[in-house]
Amino acid sequence: MEKFPNTKFDEEVLYNRIERAQKDMLKDFDLSKTMENLSKISEGAKPDMSKLLEDSQKRIVKMNAIKKMRQDYLKRPNHFDTVKLGEVYYSLLQSANFNLETGDDNLQDLIDGVLKYKKSTTSQIVNSEIAKILTRAKINAKDNKIVKDAVKYARAGMDDVEVMLKEKPALTMQKLDIPMRGNAKLVLAEVYLKDGNLEEAEKLLMEIQSTVSANSIEAGQISDISRSLNRDFADLYVEKKDFDKASEMQKATAVNFAQLLEMVAKAVPEMRIRFSTSNP
Repeated sequence: MEKFPNTKFDEEVLYNRIERAQKDMLKDFDLSKTMENLSKISEGAKPDMSKLLEDSQKRIVKMNAIKKMRQDYLKRPNHFDTVKLGEVYYSLLQSANFNLETGDDNLQDLIDGVLKYKKSTTSQIVNSEIAKILTRAKINAKDNKIVKDAVKYARAGMDDVEVMLKEKPALTMQKLDIPMRGNAKLVLAEVYLKDGNLEEAEKLLMEIQSTVSANSIEAGQISDISRSLNRDFADLYVEKKDFDKASEMQKATAVNFAQLLEMVAKAVPEMRIRFSTSNP
């Protein structure tokens, strides 16, 4: 490292260290043991709180260490690989979702870095990804001005899809246009749901459902949209059902399924959660 300061080789070594640290942290996390403990707790068993607290603190220390490595990566005087640079910006923005201690300026710097260096793909539209992160972060940053811009980024994501489809006609021939448009619209619908704009959310969800139903698309391409639609419709009607009749305390403390998943994700960030619905 000392022999090759601020070189492409040095950059590659540092980036690989970050990736290894991330993999090691995930490897140390025993998912099966965690699920076993959660199952016991649900059955009435008393958890070993000291052990849970110790494990949680160790995980936080590792996460903060990796975050510091990424921040140091951004401070390098030279960057040779813009793809890696985009991934580092994106990872830091994702981590900001769980701990938004950064000010508006720092958060905007991360967003600007993602927009500048991370490229959109058919399955990952950058502006839409930013909107999703900001929407999930709202529970932690109700007064953050940038977080309130989620609608702006969600709409920009929809525009990005149209640009990509225009530049690459083959995507439409492969029938990727409908799932791409559907996923981008779902992001905006989810932003509306989080903002409490239920009328606009329902209108958009109905539009997506109508498009999906009217078109013959391979199951693999549409399954994710169908699952998301089921989830968002469920969230929508949970929010709408007699919510106006609830007390102020009930409104202030209400938690829907998406928020419950969000709380679990913040408590155990490395856990992968699968759920199913009885809806057709």
